[in-house]
Amino acid sequence: MKIGINISDKNIRAAILRNNSMDFVEESIFEMKRNSNRIIMEKIMRIIRRSAKTRIKGIGLSLPSKLDEKRGIIYDLQKIPYWENHGLKKILEDEFNTRVWINNDVNCFMLAEKNYGICKDIKNALVINLGPNIGTSIMIDGKLFLGNENMFNNADCLSLSCYDYINIYKDNFIKTINELILLQEQFEKDDSSASSLKMWDQLGTLVGRLVSIFLINHKYEIIILGGHLAKSYNKFANSMDSYLERAIQPHILLNLIVITSIIDYPETMGAISLIPSF
Repeated sequence: MKIGINISDKNIRAAILRNNSMDFVEESIFEMKRNSNRIIMEKIMRIIRRSAKTRIKGIGLSLPSKLDEKRGIIYDLQKIPYWENHGLKKILEDEFNTRVWINNDVNCFMLAEKNYGICKDIKNALVINLGPNIGTSIMIDGKLFLGNENMFNNADCLSLSCYDYINIYKDNFIKTINELILLQEQFEKDDSSASSLKMWDQLGTLVGRLVSIFLINHKYEIIILGGHLAKSYNKFANSMDSYLERAIQPHILLNLIVITSIIDYPETMGAISLIPSF
């Protein structure tokens, strides 16, 4: 039996894989503040104990966080206060006498697409997660790419009028991510139709900018948008396309495939994928 667990801002969701059959369980942690370390750990332990009918071959963890993968220490679990410097990996390994693998949520998203989704037969792909947490993940030659995101070895994809973007983009990746985070927070606070129209256009522009940044680093067979904002792709697709048409060479756009993910619970499915087959 393998267990994959994803911790988000609202819940802990686990996937339990037994004999090629997958079951899901969930525990709410919505608006948890005081003693969140202890309560979240108790809920994780309860899920695993309740599910462990047979020997656990491994546990995979998907976290919206900065983390030290080797030490299994969580430094900043997004949107969950007071969770910091927590050695979750060692705690679970000691408690359940099994190996634990850990990665961030968007890399797990990519692994889910690779193992269960559209990327089964694809070697080079980009995933952009659009909420509730914002993040990106790259797959190059069939493996998660963990190197320098700003190599600019595909800069000839830029249109001539936008070639100066290469200098701008060196500093623009983090800026774009931060702007997307702020916009995502605005969507959470204000869903009125009047403000939403402008915000959807802004979202499309930012996603277009982010895609173009990645296109000048690598060539991708497919770009996958996930997260709850991606479910409204039709609301921001035009502004995204308009940005890309200005920035990217036409022959590149002709071969550019952008789709939205159709996998349910991709981060949880990706957490299962962290566990190797023995």
